Amino acid sequence: MGCACAKPTTEEQDDNNNRFPIPDENVDIPFSQMLHYVHRFIWQGNFSSPVDERLNSVSSKARVLNVKCGEGAWLKDNASLYPSADFFGCDITATLQYDVSPSFLKADILDGLRYYDKNTFDFIYLQFGLYTENEWQEKVIKELVRLCKPGGWIEIMDRENIFHNERETTQRLGKA
Repeated sequence: MGCACAKPTTEEQDDNNNRFPIPDENVDIPFSQMLHYVHRFIWQGNFSSPVDERLNSVSSKARVLNVKCGEGAWLKDNASLYPSADFFGCDITATLQYDVSPSFLKADILDGLRYYDKNTFDFIYLQFGLYTENEWQEKVIKELVRLCKPGGWIEIMDRENIFHNERETTQRLGKA
Protein backbone atom coordinates (compact mmCIF):
# COMPACT_ATOMS: atom_id res chain seq x y z
CA MET A 1 0.00 0.00 0.00
CA GLY A 2 1.39 3.40 -0.89
CA CYS A 3 0.24 6.94 -0.44
CA ALA A 4 1.10 10.25 -2.02
CA CYS A 5 3.05 12.39 0.39
CA ALA A 6 5.12 15.48 0.13
CA LYS A 7 8.87 15.02 0.06
CA PRO A 8 10.41 16.88 3.03
CA THR A 9 13.37 18.96 1.98
CA THR A 10 13.45 22.01 4.24
CA GLU A 11 12.48 22.67 7.83
CA GLU A 12 10.52 25.42 9.51
CA GLN A 13 9.36 25.91 13.09
CA ASP A 14 5.83 26.21 14.41
CA ASP A 15 4.66 28.45 17.25
CA ASN A 16 5.95 25.95 19.85
CA ASN A 17 9.44 25.78 18.31
CA ASN A 18 8.77 22.28 16.93
CA ARG A 19 10.60 21.55 13.68
CA PHE A 20 8.56 20.10 10.83
CA PRO A 21 9.25 19.34 7.18
CA ILE A 22 8.03 21.66 4.45
CA PRO A 23 7.23 19.87 1.18
CA ASP A 24 8.56 20.98 -2.17
CA GLU A 25 7.32 18.16 -4.45
CA ASN A 26 5.03 15.13 -4.34
CA VAL A 27 6.44 11.60 -4.18
CA ASP A 28 4.99 8.17 -3.53
CA ILE A 29 5.98 6.81 -0.13
CA PRO A 30 5.03 3.32 1.10
CA PHE A 31 2.53 3.48 3.95
CA SER A 32 4.87 1.80 6.46
CA GLN A 33 7.64 4.26 5.58
CA MET A 34 5.27 7.17 6.10
CA LEU A 35 4.33 5.71 9.51
CA HIS A 36 8.02 5.56 10.42
CA TYR A 37 8.50 9.26 9.71
CA VAL A 38 5.27 10.21 11.51
CA HIS A 39 6.30 8.24 14.61
CA ARG A 40 9.83 9.64 14.49
CA PHE A 41 8.37 13.16 14.45
CA ILE A 42 5.89 12.44 17.27
CA TRP A 43 8.47 10.74 19.50
CA GLN A 44 11.33 13.03 18.40
CA GLY A 45 13.53 10.02 17.71
CA ASN A 46 13.65 6.47 16.39
CA PHE A 47 13.68 4.65 19.73
CA SER A 48 13.57 5.34 23.45
CA SER A 49 16.02 2.73 24.81
CA PRO A 50 19.26 4.19 26.24
CA VAL A 51 21.51 2.66 23.57
CA ASP A 52 22.78 5.77 21.78
CA GLU A 53 26.30 5.57 23.25
CA ARG A 54 26.56 1.84 22.48
CA LEU A 55 25.44 2.37 18.87
CA ASN A 56 28.02 5.14 18.40
CA SER A 57 30.89 3.09 19.85
CA VAL A 58 33.45 2.14 17.21
CA SER A 59 35.21 -0.33 19.52
CA SER A 60 32.18 -2.43 20.48
CA LYS A 61 30.56 -2.61 16.98
CA ALA A 62 26.98 -2.97 18.26
CA ARG A 63 24.63 -5.35 16.49
CA VAL A 64 21.00 -4.26 16.03
CA LEU A 65 18.04 -6.38 14.91
CA ASN A 66 14.82 -4.85 13.55
CA VAL A 67 12.11 -7.53 13.69
CA LYS A 68 9.25 -7.02 11.21
CA CYS A 69 11.31 -4.43 9.34
CA GLY A 70 8.95 -4.14 6.36
CA GLU A 71 10.40 -1.89 3.66
CA GLY A 72 13.28 -0.98 5.98
CA ALA A 73 12.67 2.72 6.73
CA TRP A 74 13.71 2.32 10.40
CA LEU A 75 16.79 0.32 9.36
CA LYS A 76 17.88 2.82 6.71
CA ASP A 77 17.38 5.75 9.02
CA ASN A 78 19.37 4.24 11.88
CA ALA A 79 22.10 2.71 9.70
CA SER A 80 22.86 6.21 8.42
CA LEU A 81 22.74 7.73 11.93
CA TYR A 82 24.93 5.01 13.50
CA PRO A 83 27.49 3.90 10.89
CA SER A 84 29.59 2.15 13.58
CA ALA A 85 26.82 -0.37 14.29
CA ASP A 86 25.78 -3.40 12.24
CA PHE A 87 22.06 -3.49 11.39
CA PHE A 88 20.00 -6.57 10.56
CA GLY A 89 16.37 -6.80 9.54
CA CYS A 90 13.93 -9.66 9.31
CA ASP A 91 10.41 -9.85 7.95
CA ILE A 92 8.12 -12.52 6.52
CA THR A 93 8.16 -10.73 3.16
CA ALA A 94 11.21 -9.67 1.20
CA THR A 95 10.28 -6.02 0.72
CA LEU A 96 13.45 -4.27 1.88
CA GLN A 97 13.71 -1.30 -0.47
CA TYR A 98 17.08 0.18 0.39
CA ASP A 99 20.61 -0.59 -0.66
CA VAL A 100 22.26 0.20 2.66
CA SER A 101 24.33 -1.69 5.20
CA PRO A 102 21.54 -3.67 6.90
CA SER A 103 21.52 -7.38 6.24
CA PHE A 104 18.10 -8.89 5.60
CA LEU A 105 16.65 -12.28 6.53
CA LYS A 106 13.30 -13.41 5.18
CA ALA A 107 11.87 -15.15 8.25
CA ASP A 108 8.94 -15.22 10.64
CA ILE A 109 9.81 -14.77 14.31
CA LEU A 110 6.92 -17.10 15.16
CA ASP A 111 8.99 -19.89 13.58
CA GLY A 112 12.11 -18.79 15.47
CA LEU A 113 15.13 -17.02 14.03
CA ARG A 114 17.50 -20.00 14.24
CA TYR A 115 19.79 -18.36 11.69
CA TYR A 116 21.03 -16.17 14.56
CA ASP A 117 22.85 -17.57 17.57
CA LYS A 118 21.86 -16.97 21.17
CA ASN A 119 23.08 -13.62 22.62
CA THR A 120 23.75 -12.07 19.19
CA PHE A 121 22.24 -8.57 19.44
CA ASP A 122 22.88 -5.52 21.62
CA PHE A 123 19.56 -3.93 20.66
CA ILE A 124 16.39 -5.48 19.26
CA TYR A 125 13.56 -3.30 17.98
CA LEU A 126 10.09 -4.55 17.09
CA GLN A 127 7.35 -2.21 15.93
CA PHE A 128 3.66 -3.08 15.39
CA GLY A 129 3.90 -6.78 16.16
CA LEU A 130 0.19 -7.55 15.89
CA TYR A 131 0.54 -10.95 17.51
CA THR A 132 -2.00 -12.73 19.66
CA GLU A 133 -1.46 -12.78 23.41
CA ASN A 134 -0.47 -16.46 23.23
CA GLU A 135 2.03 -15.79 20.41
CA TRP A 136 3.61 -12.98 22.45
CA GLN A 137 4.01 -15.16 25.55
CA GLU A 138 4.93 -18.47 23.95
CA LYS A 139 7.05 -17.43 20.99
CA VAL A 140 7.91 -13.77 20.36
CA ILE A 141 9.19 -12.70 23.79
CA LYS A 142 11.12 -15.96 24.30
CA GLU A 143 12.85 -15.59 20.93
CA LEU A 144 13.71 -11.91 21.48
CA VAL A 145 15.22 -12.74 24.89
CA ARG A 146 17.20 -15.63 23.35
CA LEU A 147 18.68 -13.32 20.71
CA CYS A 148 19.50 -10.40 23.04
CA LYS A 149 22.94 -10.22 24.64
CA PRO A 150 23.12 -9.95 28.44
CA GLY A 151 22.88 -6.23 29.19
CA GLY A 152 21.26 -5.59 25.81
CA TRP A 153 17.93 -3.90 25.18
CA ILE A 154 14.66 -5.06 23.65
CA GLU A 155 12.24 -2.31 22.63
CA ILE A 156 8.70 -3.06 21.51
CA MET A 157 6.62 -0.21 20.14
CA ASP A 158 3.00 -1.02 19.42
CA ARG A 159 -0.28 0.80 19.29
CA GLU A 160 -3.40 0.51 21.38
CA ASN A 161 -6.73 0.96 19.66
CA ILE A 162 -9.10 3.07 21.72
CA PHE A 163 -12.60 3.53 20.38
CA HIS A 164 -14.74 6.52 21.30
CA ASN A 165 -18.55 6.67 21.17
CA GLU A 166 -18.69 2.93 20.55
CA ARG A 167 -21.93 1.28 19.71
CA GLU A 168 -22.68 -2.45 19.92
CA THR A 169 -21.11 -3.31 16.54
CA THR A 170 -17.91 -1.36 17.31
CA GLN A 171 -17.63 -3.07 20.69
CA ARG A 172 -17.87 -6.49 19.02
CA LEU A 173 -15.21 -5.50 16.46
CA GLY A 174 -12.91 -4.25 19.22
CA LYS A 175 -13.14 -7.60 21.01
CA ALA A 176 -12.55 -9.66 17.86
